[in-house]
Amino acid sequence: MQFTLTQSGEVQLHVSGQNWQLTFDSPAEYGGRNIGPTPTEMTAICLAACKALTGLIWARRRGLQLDGLTVRVEADYASSPSRIGRVRVAVEGVGERLGDKRERFIAAMEACPVANTLRHPPAVELTVT
Repeated sequence: MQFTLTQSGEVQLHVSGQNWQLTFDSPAEYGGRNIGPTPTEMTAICLAACKALTGLIWARRRGLQLDGLTVRVEADYASSPSRIGRVRVAVEGVGERLGDKRERFIAAMEACPVANTLRHPPAVELTVT
């Protein structure tokens, strides 16, 4: 994977992929316009999306229709150092349709790549030129 983020406003960054675009922004109190998620918000969103998509792929491979799935995510900040301290992900609208496959569905979601990355942090290298 490789992406390029470019400054698109005073404290906004724009990134695009093959068929998508996204703007990261900051709240107004930091000079932003609130036109996109902050990177911290996106971290929680990405974790929830990864769990949900992994679950949907798991279900699809087993012939289970889970139309109408909704995912809610809440995150709390922690300090020293500043970071997300807790994320709560709630998958709604599919529990009864899973029947005896519910625990395996949960296990599949828990094994999503973003969750694995948070459990086993990657080496991060930073250069400034």
